[in-house]
Amino acid sequence: MLHRFICRSLLALACSAASLAGENPAPVAPIPASPPAVPQPPKFETPADIKDLNNLLYLMDLARVQLRYQDIERCEETLRKALTLAREPNEKQQALTMLGQLLQRKQDLKGASAAFEEALAQATDIAARAQLIFPLCDILSQQNESAKAEKLLTDLRDAVSKDSKLENGWVKNTCLQRLMAIWRKEEGKIDKVIAALEAEAAKDPANVAVTEQLAELYTSGKRDSTKAARMLEKLIERSPKDVNLQMRLAMFYAETREYDKALGIHKKIVEGDPKFNTSSSHYQIASLLLQSGKKEDAVAWARKNLNTDAGDPGNGALLGMFFEQAALNEDAMGVYEAVAAKASSPQMKADYLLRSADLARRTKSYEKAEKTVRAVLKDNAADKNIQARAKQALIRIYEDQGKIGELKFDN
Repeated sequence: MLHRFICRSLLALACSAASLAGENPAPVAPIPASPPAVPQPPKFETPADIKDLNNLLYLMDLARVQLRYQDIERCEETLRKALTLAREPNEKQQALTMLGQLLQRKQDLKGASAAFEEALAQATDIAARAQLIFPLCDILSQQNESAKAEKLLTDLRDAVSKDSKLENGWVKNTCLQRLMAIWRKEEGKIDKVIAALEAEAAKDPANVAVTEQLAELYTSGKRDSTKAARMLEKLIERSPKDVNLQMRLAMFYAETREYDKALGIHKKIVEGDPKFNTSSSHYQIASLLLQSGKKEDAVAWARKNLNTDAGDPGNGALLGMFFEQAALNEDAMGVYEAVAAKASSPQMKADYLLRSADLARRTKSYEKAEKTVRAVLKDNAADKNIQARAKQALIRIYEDQGKIGELKFDN
């Protein structure tokens, strides 16, 4: 109909134009009843199983788009349709997982829990099971079903402990962290868990899984630096090249004031692996030397290994922080000013100068602090962010002196 209407309109316009020109309109060919048919490709009958798979993939993609654009109701409808087409366990798992996430977002916790549990029945891979168990346990905890959540997490943790794949280590750590969150809700529960694990460790000292759990419990559950260090020592005996374990042990040695042991670990790590030969590692060593009462050695180490001439602003920040820690305030201010002089941007330069000014203020060198801040204000007149920070620094300088009423800004 639209085609015929357009054709008749054009014909009328042509006739009208011809009449105005004093001419007879030329004969016009008859208007066809419909536009010529477009050639269609030959039909291809898709086998039922392939057809269903294509529909399923389409529906899953559609559900993702709907979820992204917060079309919640239609997304749920799409996923439930997809579930009627899903045949393989992995297909059902994907659809159920998305449905669980959707229902959890809708605060339909009962429905989300059911979807996650059904998806869990389809999952065999540990990482896939973990991705389902963790949100399911969150829901169970909200529904006061902590015992069920604890059972799921414990079973998953035990399964991971028997798995040799290192990439699943995150699952084990996450399980224990979530278990501790559950145990903290019950008074005395963590003590009971520790007692049971200590009993297991006494029977089987070579049980690595038990030792790992005790190390984590003494770290995050019921902190005990001495016992945590003892557990980490056992773990390092079995994995002497594990740097993460060594760093954790060094931390606990520092907490228990066994500084020489902590220093020995850090120096060994720095010397043994170039990727750990970093400014932060050297700052840690210098700080430990300072804490152990070896101030001269600490300063010498910091000056040698956190050299600002290397052009690394991070070195300057850490060296300045170390000098502040060592109460060498003039040295710290000098470092910040030296780094500012080599700064690659006005923002970085202002940042280090304001650090120097703040240290001058804290050490009551008010005149020096004000001079530095006013220089920053003058040099960065067009930068509103730097202006705001510098003016706030100037306010603090005058407040500390009890002279806020005398404060005047140059602009």
